[in-house]
Amino acid sequence: MTTSYFILILASMAIGLTYIVNKKLSHGKFDASTFTFLISYVNAIISIPLLFFNFYVSKNPFLWLLILVSALTFGLSSYFSFKAYKITDVSTVSLVHKLNVVLAAVIGILFLSEKYSSLSYIGLLLIVISNLFIVYDGKKIAIERGIFYAFIMALTSALAAVFDKLILKDFSSFTYVFVNSILTGIMFSFRKGIFSEGIKLFKQNTKLVFTTSILNVGSWAAFLFVLQNTTVSKTFPIYKSLSLIVPVVLGIIILKERGKLWQKIVGATVGVFGIVLLALR
Repeated sequence: MTTSYFILILASMAIGLTYIVNKKLSHGKFDASTFTFLISYVNAIISIPLLFFNFYVSKNPFLWLLILVSALTFGLSSYFSFKAYKITDVSTVSLVHKLNVVLAAVIGILFLSEKYSSLSYIGLLLIVISNLFIVYDGKKIAIERGIFYAFIMALTSALAAVFDKLILKDFSSFTYVFVNSILTGIMFSFRKGIFSEGIKLFKQNTKLVFTTSILNVGSWAAFLFVLQNTTVSKTFPIYKSLSLIVPVVLGIIILKERGKLWQKIVGATVGVFGIVLLALR
């Protein structure tokens, strides 16, 4: 195993661990917007060193408008993730969130003229099927409120991913980690009392807040580092697959999430296989 792929595996496991940390963090009685507000600013602070690596920002005003839209969309994804964490198993949130792969692909096909192979379409279908295992309840499909929030989380993160793909054509990816984080924090700064709530949340959960931010920023930076020297078709399935498996397995083992156990195991297996096929486009 090369050093690059070892780093990639660690990055994928790190982003998978954020699901577990955020689940524990969500147990507090704070509003979902407070979590997004605080973590975005901490992410920005931690990502400051990335500004010194391949610094470049676009001079296109229309691209900056898209950056604002993307930051807001990403912020909404974070917001709905914490609403989901509060009432739903982290393993379920992780599975439903992987629909963002399908949604981003559909958007790319419809609006960006991206091409996919027949195997990739099968992969997309398998990811959808993996989610059906979660919402299947006896002889009917049951969509709980937490699953609905997780779906909104997947939709908004898919939109943000498509926006970011366009943005990074004329923007340093490392610089963008800081820019996206700070803009997301600013956009969630306008609710009355959010600064005092954010300080209180930080004091009560300092270790968890720093842990999720370090895992987020570190994982993203490591993924970009590996991507510079590898192909997307090889890097993408490893990163996405492990980031699905880790929260499902740890959710079952550590958090004792035994509800719909067989659906989660089968859904995760089918989902990972779908992600691998999708990467073969």
